[in-house]
Amino acid sequence: MRDGKRTEASKEHDRWLRRQAVQIVAQLPESEEEALKILAHARELVSRFIGDDVGRWESRALRLVSNFENGEAS
Repeated sequence: MRDGKRTEASKEHDRWLRRQAVQIVAQLPESEEEALKILAHARELVSRFIGDDVGRWESRALRLVSNFENGEAS
């Protein structure tokens, strides 16, 4: 029975993750090419900041956003 509960919790978590993805996708432009570019930038942002402490994250996030706006890689 315990495995059944864990499986149900895992399924619910997966549904929650999918709902989050739908919310993100709903905000993307209609152009598949542009949407994929945005997601690539988002993936880079996430992979750079997961695991960092919040203060450092905010500082790096602001710098990275500024660099992206200026067309720089990092």
